[in-house]
Amino acid sequence: MAGCAASGPGNLPMLPQQQGAQGLIPPDYVCPGSLPGEPDQALLAEIRTFLEENGMLGRLPGGVAADIPLVLNGPVKAYLIAFAKSDNFRASLARAKQYLPMIRQVFRRQGLPQDLVYLPLIESGFNPKARSPKEAVGMWQFVAATARRYGLKVNEKVDERCDPEKSTRAAARYLEDLYRQFGCWYLAAAGYNAGEKRVEGVVSRYGTRDFWTMAQSRWLPQETCNYVPQLIAATLIAKSPKKYGLPPSDL
Repeated sequence: MAGCAASGPGNLPMLPQQQGAQGLIPPDYVCPGSLPGEPDQALLAEIRTFLEENGMLGRLPGGVAADIPLVLNGPVKAYLIAFAKSDNFRASLARAKQYLPMIRQVFRRQGLPQDLVYLPLIESGFNPKARSPKEAVGMWQFVAATARRYGLKVNEKVDERCDPEKSTRAAARYLEDLYRQFGCWYLAAAGYNAGEKRVEGVVSRYGTRDFWTMAQSRWLPQETCNYVPQLIAATLIAKSPKKYGLPPSDL
């Protein structure tokens, strides 16, 4: 696994334990195998129109399997508010400008959704030297075993987890493998945080590929349940910071 998020953008707020996946999830956004029930179709159309009009639906080049679904629900809204008020998050956005052009290029070559370039906002605050309490290192917060699996040198003399470009290439390959395994960017992100074996175990045991069901039922670690809403909120703010009270940027 990539390891737990470091305290790069500050200690990311944790949602209350009792708060599950609230809100309405458009059925065309959920992962394969989920059962969203009987949603209000008029409200679904309203949500989708809002997302489209505000540029919240990603646009991908040809050949990309799927984009990250940017939904609005209770946990996502909570992190939108928390991040918009966080000075550390603002500092992370400012630091991102140095690395985003390179990351976009790497992800474009790998055929990954461009929205994934914002993942370091919640992993490390775009700090290449970040280190978590669980010894995950670098902008992409690799633990040593996963770093070596994806070709990074980690020894007493060299730690390529701290190399922005090399670690980005490794992260791109890892994310691609996770998407191939799960067929869903929510579960790929969950696997990046908790480890693919942990997520696959939940899929096998409970017979669902719906991240929100997993989160609401607390079948995944609380940090992982928070991780996907954090990623969605961070992406929404990075794409349109002015809408959330932050200084305009060209991220």
